[in-house]
Amino acid sequence: YRANLTQIDATTNGTLASNETWFTNVTLTGNVTVPTGKTLTLTPCANVNLGSHSIISTGGTINKQSGATINGLRATLTALSDLRGFCGRVQTAASYAGSYNEITVENGNFGEDVTITNVYALALRGASTSYYQFGQLNLINCDHFEASYIGAEQIYISNAYVAWLTGVKTYNPNNIGFYFNYSDDVELNDCTTNNSWSGITSYSSEADVIYSDLGDNDYGVQSYNGNDITLHYTSFCGTALDLKTYNFSSIHTYYCAFDGGTPSTSGSSIYTSSNGSCGAAKMSLSEQTENDKYPILIDTDNPPDSVFEKIYANYFSVNKKLINAFKNKTPLDKEALCSDYENVVDDYKNFIENNPDSPSARKAIVYITRCLRKIDNLHEDVNATGMRNFLTDIKENKKYPALVPAAERLMIDYCITVNDYTGAIETSNNLIEKYKSDDDYVCDVLYNKGLILLHNLRNPAEAEESFKTIVKNYPENPIANLAEKQLQDLGYNKDQIELEKASASGAKEFTISNSPNPFNPVTTIKYNLPEDVNVTLEVFNVRGQKIKTLVNRFQKVGNYDVQFDGTNLASGVYIYKIKAGNYSMSKRMLLIK
Repeated sequence: YRANLTQIDATTNGTLASNETWFTNVTLTGNVTVPTGKTLTLTPCANVNLGSHSIISTGGTINKQSGATINGLRATLTALSDLRGFCGRVQTAASYAGSYNEITVENGNFGEDVTITNVYALALRGASTSYYQFGQLNLINCDHFEASYIGAEQIYISNAYVAWLTGVKTYNPNNIGFYFNYSDDVELNDCTTNNSWSGITSYSSEADVIYSDLGDNDYGVQSYNGNDITLHYTSFCGTALDLKTYNFSSIHTYYCAFDGGTPSTSGSSIYTSSNGSCGAAKMSLSEQTENDKYPILIDTDNPPDSVFEKIYANYFSVNKKLINAFKNKTPLDKEALCSDYENVVDDYKNFIENNPDSPSARKAIVYITRCLRKIDNLHEDVNATGMRNFLTDIKENKKYPALVPAAERLMIDYCITVNDYTGAIETSNNLIEKYKSDDDYVCDVLYNKGLILLHNLRNPAEAEESFKTIVKNYPENPIANLAEKQLQDLGYNKDQIELEKASASGAKEFTISNSPNPFNPVTTIKYNLPEDVNVTLEVFNVRGQKIKTLVNRFQKVGNYDVQFDGTNLASGVYIYKIKAGNYSMSKRMLLIK
């Protein structure tokens, strides 16, 4: 005979037990892993259907020959020049990604929420500049992260020393486009978010925004809690409120475009220089000099502020050395950089010594803490000793009593730095009790606690309680707006949020709503009683037949909730009706199985 035809069974789910060569149609029924010592070869005749599954190397070799077809591909994972996986879900690539890996995302509107945690020097790239890939992209503890030409509903970056994004777009008409929390150096270059509630919201972070488009948003940039954002050659055309600061934060703008040439602002410590009107021609990036991009000095009328701004300009330039070294992949002189940061620390300490009562003294403590955090990181001190010792000295020395609350608040950031999230929550609870008479302080700590619970501890139920407490008890505080947006992300609609606001101390009006809606199979019906009354709460189907009586008793003024279980019911619309004294209301809810 001249030829022998042999059929080779392909592993379509699980781990390869031996080397395999695929040369026909293969449809995965689960994830396939290629372990150390094994090789998977995809020949030009291979036609692989991933579905929502993936082929991942856990140490073995994946060899894709020219002509092999991968259907359902969303992301390719590589480590330097080595292929690590073909993924039907981006989250799978993110879960297997290691340090110095790269994820290349295919074009397409995936709408997939992706969370990446604890990966160093990860690059996330779009396959081209025509894209819209993600729902929400969460990056937690991803230091030296790089993203280019990707799209998402929202990008959330938390606890990153250095991160830079190029050509990134966000699409979120109801929420925040770019959201930074507790990150030191985030750079946005040629990024876009339009028609959002907020283009950029930065909380306890620092960001440098270059040549980006933040137009047609409700808010252009919001800066909270000791945060600083610097913007160059960025457009705010059509934005309702361009710049907003709160709680000793600051914003600097240079050569930006605003409606009428002047930004609309809310808050203090907003510095503008050489800005222009919308429609004016801008120089291209290639025409900009370093001084154009990063002006050094802002003159102010207040002498202490002028001194502070000079120190900040030096601090900003040192940060650019750090981020540019990683962006350009040039050798990093750690000792020289540490020396530069130490000089900034000394300057800020002298500022505090000479201006202990200046409002900028609290900012100085924040920047000293960040410098020390970077020095500890460059020295690979996992215990962040310099940061801890400085904050402990401020707390215990009592030389600057007005700064003790700020140092105590920054101890939460220290706990985050050393990944002690339980300690961060415990510290938060102690400070909420200690400073309960200071609304701004309590709201800040409560909100930060909610973010830790939500993103670091993955406890959305307790995070929800933190955000609800702000909305209920501090509805007029600026942070309540952020808390409302977090509740919306957790599934609350506007009616439910208004109900939470009304429930703080007994609402003047009767309210009722259910969540989630649609539901499967359980939903919670919440209502508020403005007076002591007899209450009847019943559920009916669309034909008017009563399904169940949930409440039939006398109840005092206050807030109540009751669960409705539709396990034994068919999918469809149901109506719940409440009668409370003279109040009567009916609402619809949708059961989807």
